[in-house]
Amino acid sequence: MPNPNSNRGPWCAICETEMNRPNHRFQVRYEEMYMARRYHGELLPGFEPICGESCLQKAQARWADGKAISGIPEAAGMDDQADGVKQ
Repeated sequence: MPNPNSNRGPWCAICETEMNRPNHRFQVRYEEMYMARRYHGELLPGFEPICGESCLQKAQARWADGKAISGIPEAAGMDDQADGVKQ
């Protein structure tokens, strides 16, 4: 018997809800810098789906705090200084 969920999704990387509305979808990437793009049905390599603007803001805040949801090292090696200068 086929899996009934196989054609569902994608699922938001922040709130884990199914992204079933076609508008306000994004994809984000947490490598050397934070990058957000509109999601048009196909994820680019290294990107994660985000369901809407509030989750997009949460993803950016987590990245800025060094707690990226994908396990990327803390804020690309930035230390805790207020000016963000790498030592």
